[in-house]
Amino acid sequence: MNELEILRASVMWTVFFMLLGLEHFDGIRSACPDRCKRRCDNILLLLLGTLLLRSLVPVTVVGAAYWAQNHLFGILHWADVRFAYALPITLIVLDLVLFLQHRAFHWFPILWRVHRVHHSDRDLDVSSGLRFHPLEFLFSLIVKLLAVVAMGAPPFAVLVFEILLNLFSMITHANIN
Repeated sequence: MNELEILRASVMWTVFFMLLGLEHFDGIRSACPDRCKRRCDNILLLLLGTLLLRSLVPVTVVGAAYWAQNHLFGILHWADVRFAYALPITLIVLDLVLFLQHRAFHWFPILWRVHRVHHSDRDLDVSSGLRFHPLEFLFSLIVKLLAVVAMGAPPFAVLVFEILLNLFSMITHANIN
């Protein structure tokens, strides 16, 4: 794990625990009785997904961006796009790619069977934003790897996208005002 991946994970867990605290003091809905077990199950799914990815795929999306940068591979490199433009292009394109991926998970029955793990949470809180089937983590990683390399996205832009993606997922699921 390189420095950027450590930064991404640190920001994610910091925000997770901050939102957890806000839910405790300012939750919209009262907590369900099995809240602690459910949150632990959601975190366990995240850890299983992470373990699967680390064991099956030797590279992260930031690592793929470094590879594309070092080999001058991808559309942004070939078009010699400056970083000031590559950053917003990367954010917009990756967001569009993940939006289409999410729609595919809802449209295709075989993908829905995997994605419904996310939608089957009995209660909604910050941990729901981390609740995905390990195969969905794998599929999403492959889609992002292909998009990042094809684009030649800058590593820092990919890091920013990954942090924003985690933040958005946790904030939109959080049980806060």
